[in-house]
Amino acid sequence: MVGVSVRHNTQWMGPTPLWAKQSTAGLQVAGNLAAIPQVLRFANDSFMEEFLEVINTQPRKLSEYVLQQKETWRKPMTPPEKTAYPENETAISKLLTRTRSKTDLLKVPDKVVINTETPTHPPAITEQQPELLKLYQPGHQRHYLITAALVKNEFGLPDKKLEITNKEKVSFVVRRLMPPDDANDPHHKKLSEDTLPDSSWSEHAFIKTPRGNVWKKIGQYARDTSHLMSAEEELPMFPSSFAGDCCDRVLYSGTIPVARREQWMTAPEESGEPSLAQQQTQGNIDSLAKAIFVMDVAEPWRALMNKAAFASGSMNRSFDEFPEEDGAGDLDRLRQCNSLRDQIQTGSWYILLDFSDFLEQHLPEIWAVIAGDATRESLESKAREFYDLLHATTFNSVLRSKIARSPISGYRSRLSEALLAIRAFREKLESVEIPLLRRSESDSVTTEIFNNATQNWPDFIFPFADPEHPTTVPPINGAVSVYAPIDEERDKQKLQALVDLLGELLPKDTENYASDIPLQTSLMDNNRGWFVIRCVYQRPNCGPLFPALVSRPTWVLQMAPFFDPDAPARPIRIPMPMDISPAGLRKYSKNTGFILSDMLCGGVKKMRSYTLGDLVLSVLPWPFHKDLPDPGKTGPCKENGLEFGMICSLSIPIVTLCAFILLIIMVALFDLFFRWIPWLMICLPIPGLKGKN
Repeated sequence: MVGVSVRHNTQWMGPTPLWAKQSTAGLQVAGNLAAIPQVLRFANDSFMEEFLEVINTQPRKLSEYVLQQKETWRKPMTPPEKTAYPENETAISKLLTRTRSKTDLLKVPDKVVINTETPTHPPAITEQQPELLKLYQPGHQRHYLITAALVKNEFGLPDKKLEITNKEKVSFVVRRLMPPDDANDPHHKKLSEDTLPDSSWSEHAFIKTPRGNVWKKIGQYARDTSHLMSAEEELPMFPSSFAGDCCDRVLYSGTIPVARREQWMTAPEESGEPSLAQQQTQGNIDSLAKAIFVMDVAEPWRALMNKAAFASGSMNRSFDEFPEEDGAGDLDRLRQCNSLRDQIQTGSWYILLDFSDFLEQHLPEIWAVIAGDATRESLESKAREFYDLLHATTFNSVLRSKIARSPISGYRSRLSEALLAIRAFREKLESVEIPLLRRSESDSVTTEIFNNATQNWPDFIFPFADPEHPTTVPPINGAVSVYAPIDEERDKQKLQALVDLLGELLPKDTENYASDIPLQTSLMDNNRGWFVIRCVYQRPNCGPLFPALVSRPTWVLQMAPFFDPDAPARPIRIPMPMDISPAGLRKYSKNTGFILSDMLCGGVKKMRSYTLGDLVLSVLPWPFHKDLPDPGKTGPCKENGLEFGMICSLSIPIVTLCAFILLIIMVALFDLFFRWIPWLMICLPIPGLKGKN
């Protein structure tokens, strides 16, 4: 079968004021860039007003806005010269001025001269791309417009008028250029950021698919890659009319959304054959269900391991110059250990609850066996292996004898038993307002919390970590002895093996939910990217015989990230309170309110008693260590048995002062590691600027 298409009697050209030269021989094309859409650069937020003013009053000046060189904040582009125009020009005077400007064109010369330079000819634009151009974001106070003209292939190159009733439309597409695979450098790390792509590179279209956004290969990068891909993202363009030399002309423009850089950079590549980088880079999360398990169960479980391992090392540190006397150090370590175990057990209960919910929703056949509604033999081999691991994950018997002596004396020996038992305590776990405390202390508040522990929490314990004994982990590649030393890396590897086995049981639904998977690994180089822009003209009602007309590409562009070291800096001024004396600060309105719940209110009241000394002592080893007062032990704010929240109104000027002072303190503190103070700020004196008068 032979494909047939009808050639358009239309073509994309660059902005008409840049190449169109009117003479007695007709409209002439000046320069080789006439067919290339151009990017206009603006350095202020009122760029649209500036663009419309220039195109309506002096369209030839658009050449001064064309992006032709890479700019940095140290070497910015020369801004276009501003031309003053009469504000109250009448219609008659405007018409007269325009008529006089065309007088020379009405004269019949003795000899027609082609391509003669005249004052109306636009300034020359470089025909070869000298260097890679970089686009900055609106946050850098830079805005860019892609501009082009749609003309007919007829004498005089008249504008093509869109037939809106026939659903004709214009738009532009952003294409990404990717280098060819290199077996010696699959991730293209040796490729310079300033490299200009050549014909060996491939051009990719930004496609929206059910599984998310991807880059789909079109073909080799060339000027005639004029295919509009199915489902390719199209960005809008708008028309702008301006007065040409003989008649009114139309210029199509579109705002380039550079702020979407991260979306473009992180989209993976879609191709039939994976690239070398894709073959060597494997995404750990290949389904939405697995991502949910990692976020709700595996990562909190791993965080408890980290917390226990860190606390274990902290409790074993001490100063040799201060020998322990009368077992004071042991008592301090025991108190810390008990407090940490309460925190770990609290987190373990919630992990168990989320784990059981996950199994019920995503692996109902395994949950049915745990709940006793099915037999182990009904499971397939992989599911049976996963169930056996849950059943074989046991509570350390030595640890059990140490922490079971408390108001909550029950326990579950196996993970499968704990997953089933936790379901009965969902309402308690969702409604509890006080912390877990399994050791009584001297004050009345903690004693009340201790006495009510069984009323507010589950009646069994099953911790996922401990600072003194091996962590509760699946016995993959052999069980861990109850007397084995703590090995954080060993336990994490076993947990990861459980996650990998779970992934084999879950459906690979990446096709439908990839855009919702927050932990999915991108397979693209997210630091560098080469782009071009093409304009598109479509006539959908004309059928497949009239495919979309795609323009030649712009010069190769790069999109700057927000924190680009070369990016121009938007001037930001933060005025601080001038008069910081009590007489001056009391004048500011406290107009910013924070609404606190009864639980947060109690915590804030307790934290008001914290001092800098408390913070320092909390991180020192014995004998200087002293725990911070636990704000949770205060309970909710209450008075006469009535619990209440609170609204606090703050003075923003004073808050701004505090933030600035804390910034200076923290910067000076972390300068010990980063050595960044010489590049942080520059302070210049302002004579006469006083806080008073």
